Amino acid sequence: MNNEQPNYYSILTANVRYDRDLKANEKLLFSEITALANKSGYCTATNNYFANLYGKSKTTISNWINHLKEKGYLKVYLEKDGSQIIGRKLYPVDEPVKENKDTPNKEKDNTPVKENLNTCTKKVQEGIKENFKHPIKEKFKENITSINNTSINNNIPASDDAQAQIPKKLTENQVIEIEFEKLWTMYPRKLGKKDALRHYKNWRKSNKENTYELMLNKLNTYLKYLRIKHIPLEYTLHGSTWFNGRYDDELDMTPAKPRFNQQAKPVRRATNWDKIQQQQSQRVPKLTKEERDAIFREYGR
Repeated sequence: MNNEQPNYYSILTANVRYDRDLKANEKLLFSEITALANKSGYCTATNNYFANLYGKSKTTISNWINHLKEKGYLKVYLEKDGSQIIGRKLYPVDEPVKENKDTPNKEKDNTPVKENLNTCTKKVQEGIKENFKHPIKEKFKENITSINNTSINNNIPASDDAQAQIPKKLTENQVIEIEFEKLWTMYPRKLGKKDALRHYKNWRKSNKENTYELMLNKLNTYLKYLRIKHIPLEYTLHGSTWFNGRYDDELDMTPAKPRFNQQAKPVRRATNWDKIQQQQSQRVPKLTKEERDAIFREYGR
């Protein structure tokens, strides 16, 4: 499984894409599973494979898969040799069963996607030709910049990029929202998401040269700046602020000088002259009465 390369195309069905109960990363995982299932209709990738792919722990990946399973978007079959689990097959489901307490779930209602995703049902395809291997048309490429040669956040392969998950019939706003979700997962201080999305939409639509790839490069530069300057999270710009034009800030990429522990200098007190005079007077030797009389007799006259 480690040598298996994901197909360029993946499917992000509308019911998954607009399910508010799912996290953005869970939606990306579902799309990745459809890409890996394109050959056989099911995916055999392990939790360890996905953990390395997304830079997450195996426990996190397991939680994502279980949530997709609970929502009815995945069917999970375990292959066993006696009591030992030797493999797992993940079947993406095109139409999950809706909850109905009065009607029991039927097995056929939760049927996984057919064995060959190249001939998926028209409802899942929605605009993608039946031959899945045809290249994307140039007109579609004008709006979605391919970043297959770019590594994103913890070296996630480009096959996981948001652009590979966009069917041709999505609206311009939907395309931009998918791009923004990918950028937002990378931004460190996630405050003001709604405003940040609005700023990103305005920026993308204001000029045809304002592409996803350009904003990705700006964000990578800013993340590098934070590392070089050792800027803590509490001093990082809010997401809404950065997307509101601060991505064009001129950044000083000179490495920060190391900070040494500087001890507080002691406060110098004012000189106590009375005390010094007293100490000096104590050091003057005292003369006896005979010595004083002798000095008086010799020099007194």
